[in-house]
This record gives sequence, C-alpha cells and structure tokens, in this order.
Amino acid sequence: MNDLDELNEAVEREGAEIAAANPKSAALYDEAAAFPGGSTRSVLYYPPFPLSIVKGEKSKIWDADGHEYTDFLNEYSAGLFGHSNAAIKRAILAALEDGISLGGPNRFEAQLANCLTKRFAAMERIRFCNTGTEANIAALQLALHITRRDKVLFFKGGYHGGFIWFPETRMPLNINFNAVISPFNDEAALEAVFGLHGDRLGACIVEPVMSAGGAIPAEKSFLAKLKERCDHHGIVLIFDEVVSSRLDVGGMQAVHGIYPDITTLGKYIGGGLSFGAFGGKAELIDRLDMRRQDAVPHAGTFNNNILSMAAGLAAASVLTPEAIARINALGDFFRREFAGISPDQSKMSASGFGSLSCVHFASKQLHDLFHLHLLRSGYYTARRGSVYLSLETTEEEVSGLLRASKAFVERFGSYLR
Repeated sequence: MNDLDELNEAVEREGAEIAAANPKSAALYDEAAAFPGGSTRSVLYYPPFPLSIVKGEKSKIWDADGHEYTDFLNEYSAGLFGHSNAAIKRAILAALEDGISLGGPNRFEAQLANCLTKRFAAMERIRFCNTGTEANIAALQLALHITRRDKVLFFKGGYHGGFIWFPETRMPLNINFNAVISPFNDEAALEAVFGLHGDRLGACIVEPVMSAGGAIPAEKSFLAKLKERCDHHGIVLIFDEVVSSRLDVGGMQAVHGIYPDITTLGKYIGGGLSFGAFGGKAELIDRLDMRRQDAVPHAGTFNNNILSMAAGLAAASVLTPEAIARINALGDFFRREFAGISPDQSKMSASGFGSLSCVHFASKQLHDLFHLHLLRSGYYTARRGSVYLSLETTEEEVSGLLRASKAFVERFGSYLR
C-alpha cells in the first residue's frame, strides 16, 4: 500500500469516527435533501457530512449532538465579534421593536455611513448593499461604465464573491467579465499585462490580503506598482477589503499608505448580519446620485435593512484599535509557533497577516485529515485551512489549537516528511 492509499484510509477512518459520534447532525443532513448535495453553501460541505451548528456563545459553538468546539472559523471572518456580542445584540433587539421592513431611509444608515467614511480615508462617498459579492459586482460594473472600457484585471487565487473567483480550476458560474488574469505579487507580470492591455482595462480589483486564496498578503511594492500603473492608464483601482479591512482601523490601505479609487466592504461590518458596501472618490460614486441628469441607478430592497444598519453601527463602537491589535498579535503568535511544529515547511505551513491565517498542506488528503483531526479535538476551522480569529478568541484557545496541531504531527507525521 502506498502513502496515498494509506492517507485515504486515514481520512476515511477519521470521517467514520465523526459520523458515529454525530447521529443528530447526520439526520439533519438527511433532511436537507431538497438542497443539491444536502447544502445551500458549497463551502460548507465536507464528507461524511457537515456538522449542524445549533448554538454559539463568545468563542464557542455547539453542534446538534452537544459537542463543544472553539470556533476558529468564525463564519469565514464575518464573525469577528464572536457569538452574540452583548452591545450588538441589544442594538438588534431594539431595532426589532420598531419594525423590520420600513420601506424608507431609517435612523441608523446615515450614522453608519458617516462612521465608515471617517474610518476609511479614501471613502469620500459610500453606498450600501447586502454582501461583499454584491459590493464587488457593483464596483466593477460602475468602473466599466465610467471608463467606457471592456476589460478587468484580476489576479490568480483572487476571491471576490461566489461569482467572481479565480482559483486554479475554472469556475463555471463566474460572471462573464472580459477578464485579464495575472499572477499575484508578480511585478514583472504587471508590466507585461499593462503593456498589452493597459488602454482597454477599465477596472482592476485586488485583495490586499487574499482570503479564500490562502491568506496571502500582497507585498507593498506590488500594490504600489499596481497603483502607479492604474493611475497612468486611467484604470479604476478597486481594493477588495471585504475581509482584510479587519486588520486595521483604516484597512490594509492605511497600513501600506496606498489608497484605491474604490474600496469594497462586507463580512463583519454588519456585526454578523448580512452587509456589503462600496465607496471611494466622490467623482466616481456620485454617479449614483439620482439628482443628476446622468445618474446611474443602483437598487436593492435590503441595502439599508434596519437590522444590519443597527448592528453595524453598534459593531463600529466595539471594534477598537486596541481590540484589533490584540487579535492581530494572537494571529502572529499562532503562525510563529505553528512553523516550529511543522517537520517540513514544504508540506505543512501557515501564511497570513494579523488575525487572518491559513494552514497549507502538500495534498488535499492532508488538508482533509487535519480538518477532521481538529474537529475530533474540539476545534472548528475551515476545511480549506482558514483560521480566523474573533475578538473573543483568547491566548489559551490559540495555544490549545497549537497543541492539537502538534498532536496531529505526532499521529500523522510520517506523511509530512
């Protein structure tokens, strides 16, 4: 039997143990037959079946069978505030008392908009929507409309929502943008791309720290070169800070001192509820001003839904520079210590910036095995290796995750050398 066969057997054994210990989750999965594959979110599926989560409190979650986990997934970074932060919960309950779907401007949205435009220096104007995906679609479409050009520059590994995604494999449901795709963090490739396509590119979108692409930070020199070339060619530069904006009060653009034309937001900004936003230079975003003769409509029934507005405003007061610095330091600690656990960095490593990390393995089977091992050890992470901290995460919990990672090496280290 070769190593791959042994690995597959190990994954099957771990999966069988998970299945045996979770009959209620199994039953709930069977009830979900109306969904293709039993799931309404592709990323949540993993064999033998995804565990059903029924409760969350601070940094902990519980599955349907009563098992407790320390949450290091935190809703793929959207759960920055942990589970049911008291201030956010109070704001949601208070908003509920006055009605849910009011059909007009409400008392929270302008306050939240002002808060965000003060926080992000490059946002002179802002527009709300429902998700980061929507924000990125709207920003790209607006940029192409204004520039009257037909091409968009993306980067390999970039994730800008469920319909704008560029992993190694082709994504059949991607929006059919006239895409030019360049390697991430490759300045020489940038020069070649702009030489070939510069005059036809209307927009360029980049994550200052890739999220689904593996928590890979963009190099400052790469972003500076990108900014310079976009300015030179009159291309609208969009920073997708849906995830990375949690790393600094002013986002990664403030960390690097490199500012885009448009910034997109989402995930945690709504305090755990659905939220998206895009904003930037007034000369661009003001094209959505319906008082103008040349106004461009931008609709959305739930763009200003009162629960997200109230939760987002409360969340803004919770997310302090000190809170961000604390969990960023915990993330740095995790990656530093994880590097010491790995017997071979080419087969097991961790990348990231601050509170965003991703564990990398040399094979899918090792990824699967690590994920199942952590579940059995009481730690909830993403199947793909993402490790996202919340404001509720403690140093002891990070140390526990490291101990579980060390136990994984002790159990399966023969596959890592």
